[in-house]
Amino acid sequence: MAKVPVPSSHYFHDLPKHAVAVAPEAAVPVQHYGRYANDSWNLLLYIERNLKRTNVYQAAYERHMHRLHSMVLLNLVEAFERFLKEVASFCVDNVASAVIDDRLDVFAIKGQVAAVHFQEQSVGKALCESSTWLDCDEITRRFLRILAAPNDPNKGSFYLFPLSTQNSASLRNKGELVALLFQLRHSIVHNAGVITRSDAVKLSRFAKQQIEAPRVFWPERADVWYVKLFLDDLVETINNEIAMGLTDLTALYASDQSIFVPAERSQLLADCFQKSITIAGTACDPSS
Repeated sequence: MAKVPVPSSHYFHDLPKHAVAVAPEAAVPVQHYGRYANDSWNLLLYIERNLKRTNVYQAAYERHMHRLHSMVLLNLVEAFERFLKEVASFCVDNVASAVIDDRLDVFAIKGQVAAVHFQEQSVGKALCESSTWLDCDEITRRFLRILAAPNDPNKGSFYLFPLSTQNSASLRNKGELVALLFQLRHSIVHNAGVITRSDAVKLSRFAKQQIEAPRVFWPERADVWYVKLFLDDLVETINNEIAMGLTDLTALYASDQSIFVPAERSQLLADCFQKSITIAGTACDPSS
């Protein structure tokens, strides 16, 4: 068989142009997550439905479907990470102009990284999009500072992945499960699904049972579905809790209309979190 020629370098230079517009839901973090997560799950359903219309070799079918399960599970975790970035960026943009403390120092960003985000004209995107959001402790630390009340000596009281005695109660006991998913994501992305011995040590801790290694992560269809159910519920809870925390924080500045107009800020938060928001007695519902 003749060797297939490798495309010229010009082909690869054009690869980044092979893109489409972002989804209309991209302006609303919780809806953007929902669109991407549902599209990922629907991909699995589409393949299953169409393969039922033809004859397949069972062994090959199962092998390929397990690979697809890994891909869809990976997409779900990526959608969750993107949600965290987007909602954090929104929070930063809403407090950056109203605070004079050091809360934004929780983000470490170099000048060159900030420069490439200059056209965004968004402090939140410059600080959040250049970072990874795959460490529960680091994620919690960032939101803790972003949503801290002014002059709080403890520098925050909202914990995204709280311990048993920390707020918010609705988010307790989620951190280890998310950490487990982040570790599985690492195995899929960096090790082609191989669970190395070092991966197994971490997974054993999060799963609270012994995980064998080396092994290849081989998820079933039900595994993907339960991950989606978990993340769907978690995203909704996080969206509600952060909306409440940001509303409380924003309300502290509502008496000074040189910072913002309460009615405008209420509408902005209502549209972002898709919830009714009240600031300084001004209530707004989502506009769409």
